[in-house]
Amino acid sequence: MRALLLLLLLASPALSQGRFMPTLPEAAQRDWPAIGRIYQAGFKTLNMCTGTLIAPAIVLTAAHCAPHDRKTADDLKTRRFVAGWVQGDYAAVRGVTGGVRHPAYLPGEGHDPRFDIGLVFLDAPIKDVPPLPLARPSAQNFAVIGYHRERPQLPSGDMACPLIRANEKLMQLGCPVISGNSGSPVLERIAGRWHITAVLSAQFQDTALAVKLVDWVEDEVAKRTSGG
Repeated sequence: MRALLLLLLLASPALSQGRFMPTLPEAAQRDWPAIGRIYQAGFKTLNMCTGTLIAPAIVLTAAHCAPHDRKTADDLKTRRFVAGWVQGDYAAVRGVTGGVRHPAYLPGEGHDPRFDIGLVFLDAPIKDVPPLPLARPSAQNFAVIGYHRERPQLPSGDMACPLIRANEKLMQLGCPVISGNSGSPVLERIAGRWHITAVLSAQFQDTALAVKLVDWVEDEVAKRTSGG
């Protein structure tokens, strides 16, 4: 526990470093249509994160990738979520109407990976891409799929990313992350189906820190899909 708290002090949002996750094999590149790129300033910029469709109009990502609730229409009009991007092809593209960050994520006080989880709301549902379900982590090895700055046109990932240590909020994983990987889903195969168990937040040397799923995510999704 003490070692993981030390990592919190040294961690930073995923930035460019020497090592990065490899591109997925060609045969698997189109197997993840629910995972996509979140553009923060239009298609021509590499200022992006990764996000995952968890409801027809809701994308799960890192808090530092999600617009906060005070963003204006002008701030949001260049943001896009592109699902299943593979070399210019994609499963769907939607605009962004807003988002929420975990209420304990306070960026003005420095990056805190423990609460770096948020949601992005789309301007129209994506009905032909099945959302990925959520679960609490229980394994020792995980899959991580996403996009990053070094290979932005193709999904990259590690299908056997080992757990190094964990506490009640965070997991440290033995796979490298760089700019663009923020918000990527940490996946576990449960009963033959992939579930999201955490969200990538930050890097520490050649490892990744991921936020475990919390009740806040499911409560927000339930509130917005039920019309509450």
